[in-house]
Amino acid sequence: MLHFNKSKIIFLVTTVIALVIVAFFRFYRLGSIPQGLTKDESYYGYDAYSILKTGRDIWGNKLPLSFKSTGEYKMNLTYFIVPAIKLFGLNEMSVRLPSAVFGFATLIVLFFTLNLIFSHRFFSLLMTTVFALSPLSFGMSRLFYESNVGLFFVAVGIYFVFSRNLLLASTFLAISSYLYNPYRYLGLGLLLIALVLTYLFRKRDPQPSLLRRLLPLIIFLGIVSPLLIFSKSGTTLNRLREELILQKTNYELVINDMRANCYLLLKSPSLAKLCYPLWNKLVLHLGNVAKSSLEPVSPEILFLETHDQYITPDNYGVFHSFLLPFYFLGLIWLFGFSTLRKLGRYHQYFLLFGLVLSVGIIAATGNVGIYRHPVTMYLIYLMICIGAFQAYQQISMLKKFPAFLIYLTLILTAGFQITKYLATYNLYTQKLPLLFSSDDREIFEYISSKKDFQYIVDRKFHSPLTASFFWAIDPAYFQQHIIWTDPDPWGFINAYRLGNIYSQTYTVEQLLCLKHQNPSSPLRAVVIDDPGKYNEYADLLTHDYTHSLVLHAVYDIDLLYPQVLLHFPADLCQLPK
Repeated sequence: MLHFNKSKIIFLVTTVIALVIVAFFRFYRLGSIPQGLTKDESYYGYDAYSILKTGRDIWGNKLPLSFKSTGEYKMNLTYFIVPAIKLFGLNEMSVRLPSAVFGFATLIVLFFTLNLIFSHRFFSLLMTTVFALSPLSFGMSRLFYESNVGLFFVAVGIYFVFSRNLLLASTFLAISSYLYNPYRYLGLGLLLIALVLTYLFRKRDPQPSLLRRLLPLIIFLGIVSPLLIFSKSGTTLNRLREELILQKTNYELVINDMRANCYLLLKSPSLAKLCYPLWNKLVLHLGNVAKSSLEPVSPEILFLETHDQYITPDNYGVFHSFLLPFYFLGLIWLFGFSTLRKLGRYHQYFLLFGLVLSVGIIAATGNVGIYRHPVTMYLIYLMICIGAFQAYQQISMLKKFPAFLIYLTLILTAGFQITKYLATYNLYTQKLPLLFSSDDREIFEYISSKKDFQYIVDRKFHSPLTASFFWAIDPAYFQQHIIWTDPDPWGFINAYRLGNIYSQTYTVEQLLCLKHQNPSSPLRAVVIDDPGKYNEYADLLTHDYTHSLVLHAVYDIDLLYPQVLLHFPADLCQLPK
């Protein structure tokens, strides 16, 4: 017969309440908040749909280990989307569901990791709940991010590192490599740190053999090896190359400007060359790398403003600001100026070098968004939790009334900030309709009745991919008939034409001119474009949630033509009828 004491019952009830609250907010209206479908989500979703229906990606590659997509070779989040589409259909929720599910699973791993470190269930549950409703973790789990899905496997690996089970740690760190390219280097680095620390802090007797000591590394390399053997040559560093190319133009502009200024100032070509060592691509890139390395660990980014509206609202950092004191306490512990009885130098050095490694690897491009740093933020949060536990121990030593006041203040502050954030998140996603392409479903459902038109021209939503997603076009047909653009200067490729569906190409005026050449014959053309002077005669105008801002216009050229002929004849290319 099972016996539960009062403490266990309270913890069980509290856990159930926390799980219900966190699950509700993380999964509530997952497909419609944010409302819309981004370019990346359409490529991930339709690639998954293609795998489900044909066993091939949209390029016709059979069960690839990396997806060519827009030329950047996305990793294997696509395979996790496949069962979601099988269950719920091809829609926005299915694309986001893996990130939401694995983001939720990461919370469970975090709880067990904290409880392993502190042996305090209530504290671990509280800090896990705070992390669950923190801006970056919450925002990324409601979108498609592969780095967020991969974080789950890294988090499990870190749990086993703290458990001193490096065989299982190496397994999960290696699996994360299949979700996000930088994780193969980050996972290997974390494993090597753990191996070195295990050797340094090992027990003297008995001594394991060299083979046993290297077995975790052998397992890691064995699991990752298919990525290296079967992936197309060079794809592992493809994204890094694209990022460096994106930076190259900015570097050249700065270099040319500064060297020209040197010449104007010194009035001598020879003397102007003295400025060359100060402004060149290497110096500028190292400066960007340094900046990109410092930004993710700065209090501003962590607690005040991440500068990434796609994930977090304005004036919100990675974490809620009430955690800031614990961040500094954690830093004091991390650099050895304080101790915690439950944690030794093994944990301290692992977190310290793990942070340096994770920041350095991701920042190598010199231009890094915060969404690429979930592992860094996870490690920082573990450090924050250590600082919070130190504060908890100190507060517990106070008299009851002062301790009660401090706890009450913290709880009220945390509750207010979290409540305000959740309200803000739901509001701000509505306030940025163009960022989230909130009207794309409305537009493509509207023009679905015009699928047989001669021209379906999308100038705003990356068709034919977007149309293929919303209309669930047969992937086999897509693979055989899609026409791709040539790579742009940065190496990106986009779908250009699929039968009668065009991306960019014709403008409204060009199609009006084409209609003007034979006005009596139906052109059967529809164009999705920005709103403009033809708004009054648009077939459809979409609006933001307040209905005060016009987002996009859909023009049926046959219906628009007589109005333009009457009111804007100069737009008809001055051709005779």
